[in-house]
Amino acid sequence: MPANGRLSGRTLLLIGLLALFASVRWRIIGHDGGAWRSTIYSDGEGYAAYLTSPLLHGTLSPPVARPDHLVPAGTVQVIKYPAGTAFVQAPFVLVAHAVRWLSGIRGDTLTPHHSVAIALCGLGFLLLGLERVRWLLHDLGVADRAVAVTLVLLPLGTGLGYYALMAPSMSHVYSFAMIAVLLAAARKAWCTAASRALLLTSFAFGLVVLIRPTNAFALLALPMVTMGHPRTLRAWLLASDGRGLSLAAVLLVLTLCMQPLLWYLQCGSWFVRPYPGEGFNWTHPELCRSLFGAQKGLFFFWPLLLLVLPGLIALGRLSPRTGVWAVAYFAVLCYVTSSWWNWIYGDSYGPRPYLDHLAALAVPIAAFLGGLRPLALRIGLALIVPLCLLQCFHAWQYQVGILHPFNMDREKWRSVFLRTGPQWRHSLGGDFEPAPYAPCGMDTVFAEGPPQGTSTRWQNSDSVNGSFLVDRVHPTGPVLRIPENVLPDGRALLVEASLRRRDLDPRREPRCIDRLHHGK
Repeated sequence: MPANGRLSGRTLLLIGLLALFASVRWRIIGHDGGAWRSTIYSDGEGYAAYLTSPLLHGTLSPPVARPDHLVPAGTVQVIKYPAGTAFVQAPFVLVAHAVRWLSGIRGDTLTPHHSVAIALCGLGFLLLGLERVRWLLHDLGVADRAVAVTLVLLPLGTGLGYYALMAPSMSHVYSFAMIAVLLAAARKAWCTAASRALLLTSFAFGLVVLIRPTNAFALLALPMVTMGHPRTLRAWLLASDGRGLSLAAVLLVLTLCMQPLLWYLQCGSWFVRPYPGEGFNWTHPELCRSLFGAQKGLFFFWPLLLLVLPGLIALGRLSPRTGVWAVAYFAVLCYVTSSWWNWIYGDSYGPRPYLDHLAALAVPIAAFLGGLRPLALRIGLALIVPLCLLQCFHAWQYQVGILHPFNMDREKWRSVFLRTGPQWRHSLGGDFEPAPYAPCGMDTVFAEGPPQGTSTRWQNSDSVNGSFLVDRVHPTGPVLRIPENVLPDGRALLVEASLRRRDLDPRREPRCIDRLHHGK
C-alpha cells in the first residue's frame, strides 16, 4: 500500500459520515419519525424470516413468513430465499433482540430495534466493502487519487448507496462487501500463501454463494488480484501449506452446508428447489436491454459504469492474461444477469444484480483512472461529479415514486426528467413485465391491432385511426371480444395489451405528454 493514502482515507471517512447521516435522517427517522417501519420490506422480509421466525415466533419448522416468501417442499413449506443475508445480519439482529428483551418488550411484532439494526448493518457492510476495495486497489499499485475517485463513484455513481442505506434489508450491499473481502483476502493469500488469508478467502467465497448462489462465478475475478505477482497456480500450491489448504476446503464445505441444514430443519429434506416455475433463458438472454435499455439498462441507469470498458483495455495493457480473465468475468456477469427469466428483477431501482460485483468492477475502473494524467483526471472529475449528483437525484425520484419501479421507457424518462413536484409522484402507469418462464416456448393464439373502422371484434368503438376519447361522456374505451374457440383449454394464458395516452402537461399547458402503457 502506498505510504501516502491520505486522500482515499479521508474520502472514505467523509463517505462514512455522509452515509451515517443519510441513514439516520431518511431511513430511520424520515419526515414523520417512522421511516424505520419500512426498513425491512420486499425480499428483505424473506431474508429476515430466518431470524424473526425463531426469535419472535419460537419456530423455524414451520417457518413464519409471508405466503409469497414460502415455497412448497413436500407437505410443508420453506423459506424460498438463500440464508446468507440473514447470516451476515445475525450479529446486529441478535444484539437488537437482546436490547429489546432487556427493555421488557415482548410479543411477536418487529420493533424499532430490529429496523435500526438492519439499517446499521447495511451501513457497516457498505463501509467494510469500500475499505476492502481501497486496500485492494492500493496493493495493486493504483494511485491514491484514482482510488479516491473510485471510492466516490461506487456508492454515488451507482445504486449501491441507495441499496445500502435505503434498502439495507436486501442482499446487494452484503454481496458487494463479501466479494470485496473475497478479492482482498485472495490477494493476500496469493502474495503470501498465509493460512489465515486462505481461510478468510474460503469463508468469504462460501458467504458469497450463500447470499446469492448465482454469484459463484465471482471466482472468475480472482485472476485480477494476481497482478504484479506472476506465477503459476501449481507454483502457488507448492508454496502453500497443505494443512491450510485442507482446512480452507473444510471451512468452505461447512459454510455451504448451512443452507441444506436450514432446509432440513424446516422440512426434513436436505435439498429444495427454492424457485419452482422460474429459471434462466440461457438461449435468449436480454443482453442489449439489460445493458442499454431504458427500462433497466445498466449503462442507461448508471452511465459511469461505462468506465469499465476502457478499464478492461487498460488491464489488458498491464497484463494480457489478466485482461482476458477480466473480459471473461464481465461477459459472464452480463450473460447470467440478462438470462434470468425476469431480467428486470421486479420492483427495484435499476439493474440491481450488477451491484453485487462492483468490488470486482472497481479494479478495471481504477486501472483506467490511475492511467490518466492529473489534468485528464481533473477533467474526468468534472464529468463524474455531475453524473453522481444526477444518479442521487434519480434515486430520490425512485424513492418518492416519480420513477416507475419497473416500467420506465425513454418517453417516461423524458417526461419526468428533473421533475420534483407532487403531481409527478406515481403518475406513470403500465405493466411491461417479462413473459412468464416458459423454457419450451409459448404459442400465439390470438393477436389484434387497434380498432379500425367497423371491426367485428371491437365493440363500442367510435375510433378514428385507432384513437378514441375517454372523458366523462365516454368513460370507457372500446371492448375487445375474443371467440371462445380461440382460447386453449388447460394451459396458462398470457394477455398483453398496450395503449398510448396523451395528457396535458401540468407545467406547460396546452402542450401534451405522450404516455405509453403496456400491461400483462
